[in-house]
Amino acid sequence: MILSLNFFFILIASFLVNSKINYNTDYFFALANLNNFLPLLFLSNTIFTFFFILEVNSTIIFYKFIVSKIWYTKTNNNESTQNNNLVSTSHLNVLFFQYWSTFFSSTIFLFFLINIIYIYGSTEFFFLNFLSIFQAEFKLNLNTVYFFLLFSAFIFSFFLKIGFAPLQLFKIEVYKGIPFLSIFFYTTFYFLVYFLYFGLLIFVYLSNFLQYIYIIILGFIVFGGLFVISLLFDVNFVKAFFAYSTLLNSLLFLSVLVSGAI
Repeated sequence: MILSLNFFFILIASFLVNSKINYNTDYFFALANLNNFLPLLFLSNTIFTFFFILEVNSTIIFYKFIVSKIWYTKTNNNESTQNNNLVSTSHLNVLFFQYWSTFFSSTIFLFFLINIIYIYGSTEFFFLNFLSIFQAEFKLNLNTVYFFLLFSAFIFSFFLKIGFAPLQLFKIEVYKGIPFLSIFFYTTFYFLVYFLYFGLLIFVYLSNFLQYIYIIILGFIVFGGLFVISLLFDVNFVKAFFAYSTLLNSLLFLSVLVSGAI
């Protein structure tokens, strides 16, 4: 399914050759690398591998935002329609918010990774589930509050990286400064891959830790949904509307996923 969506996205991008917007070669180079590296998430069998592939994709996404500056072609009067001031201001906001959100989410995720290695000595999903069952069966140093805070950091870092509600404030600024093709890619292929793998990670790979995770996810769903709904009817930009509608739909999909798992 992901490869089919990838082909569909490439087909849509091929029709932009004769458009008024001239996308540079680096932009499509970044998209091609994302199309290759994003499906590799489903081949990871450890948290460390997942973190490595996640950071590679985050780096490519940041590079794509760097080269996502819009350049317009010349009109019939040989006058350039490019507006450097407006584009540069919004483009700088994109880079600023994307860089710091990625930095803080990676730092928090690294904290979670170090603690998992310290507790279990491995990050492979099979051994984590096995050792978790063994730990719960014999009640060996089972600190519920500690695990709750640990997986809260994991969920927070993952949702911050993809801009999930109510941590989506930087995502609005990102949407305002990138072209519609990037928004189309960011809201379909990019977000769908992360969302599908997140469901697989939580409810299959880390299923024995669901007792600590689903309460955190329910909190994000309730507070994020109320926050997005309160801001949805106060939107003055089309790109901001796309961002809020995507967040609201993702909250609904996550609600269905959690309800089916419980």
